[in-house]
Amino acid sequence: MSALALVLIEQGYFVTGSDLKESPLIHSLTRNGARVKIGHQQENLGAAELVIYSTAIPSDNPELVEAEKRGLLLWHRSELLAALINQAYGIAVAGAHGKTTTTAMVALLLEAGGFDPTAIVGGVVPAYSSNARLGKSRYLVAEADESDCSFTRYYPQAILVTGVEADHLEHYDNDYTRLQDAYRVFLGNLKPEGIAVLCAEDPALIRLSRSLESNTVFYALTAQAEGLTPDYYAAKIDIKAGGSSFAFYHCGKCLVKKVRLNIPGRHNIINAIGALALSTEIGLDPNSCADALYGFTGVGRRFEIIGSAREVTIIDDYAHHPTEIKATLEAARKSGRRLICIFQPHRYSRTVAFFDQFSEAFAQTDYLFLHSVYSAGEKPVPGGTSEDLAGRISENSKVDVFYSDDLNVLEEKAVETARPGDLIITMGAGDITRSAPRILKRLTGD
Repeated sequence: MSALALVLIEQGYFVTGSDLKESPLIHSLTRNGARVKIGHQQENLGAAELVIYSTAIPSDNPELVEAEKRGLLLWHRSELLAALINQAYGIAVAGAHGKTTTTAMVALLLEAGGFDPTAIVGGVVPAYSSNARLGKSRYLVAEADESDCSFTRYYPQAILVTGVEADHLEHYDNDYTRLQDAYRVFLGNLKPEGIAVLCAEDPALIRLSRSLESNTVFYALTAQAEGLTPDYYAAKIDIKAGGSSFAFYHCGKCLVKKVRLNIPGRHNIINAIGALALSTEIGLDPNSCADALYGFTGVGRRFEIIGSAREVTIIDDYAHHPTEIKATLEAARKSGRRLICIFQPHRYSRTVAFFDQFSEAFAQTDYLFLHSVYSAGEKPVPGGTSEDLAGRISENSKVDVFYSDDLNVLEEKAVETARPGDLIITMGAGDITRSAPRILKRLTGD
């Protein structure tokens, strides 16, 4: 929402809005001319002509009720994004994992290649000091969110999908087939002359691709992927604690001898290969722009280093699905340091659906501190609490697990446990994001 608001402001529109609490993104918007109120009240509408809302906003929200009473034009967030994507050379990045990082990588590659894109990203990109960028060209790169099926409104010129996994099923009647059908619709919306760039590491995505009539290419970590030979892949891979390097190949030909990344993990190499593949397919010379990836230090809340004190480094990460958690912790383990993780599960339904996977996802951490589930409006589900999860992890692993519904207690325990050289990682999609700065203050004694 804030990225869309910023793009509209930079296009010359007068933008107002409201939120439940202050945030750095709100401060950025107000500095750029938006008028933002804290708290949702009908008076906030003012003289608005168009009201944009997200899936998180309930139908009884006083501002929505007032807008309907006045007969104002109401658009879901995705309808606004569709209006932008569908009239531009739209590049939509979707997938269960990595789409925010990959969207940012594509935007940076296009910018370095002289394409001057508009970018709408789901996290703050350090190079922009924002989650959005207004370009002057016809190119627009944006995340396509599958969580509420709204991505089926987009008709892009290019699509990149990082993978399909059973997540956000609360919006699909807990039916994975319906989620896959939504991806099929989204991929089918690709313009006739467009290009689909798909990750060959995902068997479900390979199966979906068989029904596509559009031009399709595949990418993977190496030349050997599940069920097919990818068009784009890496060789001479070197993974280290703080980053990695690899050679970038297309159909047996080396296009870039050495691509360097400043962010850790196997998963980020795959994200980079996908971004390079898409950029190459739409006409960029990867040799001329690949260096932009080395300057990329990640997106806000994606393995974001908050700071260090007393030789302890604090990292904040958005991972809230078992696959993401495992990838993040494996990347952190490359440092050779002890790992202390504070995790907040997101939604009771997700915790129940992936209970066994969650119980195995933290194998790489040394200490795990579990906070109560961030409900996102859901009611508790039997067997889906953090206490339940803590019990299962204790039974099935050697990880030292501690649960508390008081985040202050967890933060204090993490600080007491930490010793010089450790990593403390706060992880989850709820209000856990406020924890990392507080831990840093505890360590510094501020």
